[in-house]
Amino acid sequence: MVHSAYDAFELLSDCPTKIDAIESYGSKLLLGCSDGSLWIYCSDSCGADRFPPSDQFALRKEPYTLERTVAGFSKKALL
Repeated sequence: MVHSAYDAFELLSDCPTKIDAIESYGSKLLLGCSDGSLWIYCSDSCGADRFPPSDQFALRKEPYTLERTVAGFSKKALL
């Protein structure tokens, strides 16, 4: 019997820059890129009340859209 520790799935596709760091903050996805920029993504249902409060901060297998980009967030790589 094979056991999988986690299920892998693609949240984003065709990102124009190299991703150095990734973190989830609530229902948002924060990406630190090699050029020092910070990209903030939110799920399409970020503001909707479709999910119960216990599942409010979980990453979901649904499309994430770019909410905001902070250029020059870091002068060094975000590792």
